[in-house]
Amino acid sequence: MTSTLTPFNPLSLFKDDFLTSISKDHMKTDIKELKTKVKVATEIPGVTKDNIDLKYNDDVLTISVKQSEFADHESEDGTFIHSERSTSNMSRSFAIPNIDCDNIKAKYKDGLLTVDLPKLKESQKEEVTGQIEIQ
Repeated sequence: MTSTLTPFNPLSLFKDDFLTSISKDHMKTDIKELKTKVKVATEIPGVTKDNIDLKYNDDVLTISVKQSEFADHESEDGTFIHSERSTSNMSRSFAIPNIDCDNIKAKYKDGLLTVDLPKLKESQKEEVTGQIEIQ
């Protein structure tokens, strides 16, 4: 019985799915305009709420995400074969004018960020900016 040996390829240690990358998904976003508000839904799987920064400034909604990961791969006897570190940054910005900044609501659950941006009434229109708390 003969067997064929495959030569060791050091690049085989690095697989496409090694780290979950937020940039792979490009933060898929749906924006829906309703009568009284604009609803934004963004897929950000594998990220904790604390790593999401949400701002509304100058009629622009910005969603920023920073994620750091560390992975060790050990052999059967416990020695390291290799270790990897990864930091991913992603940001998306959307021009959404005439929003009531004081009443923006955001929620992050099960990898989905939803933001409700109530529209300003004609008498309320003014430029306001600020940080948005995610619940």
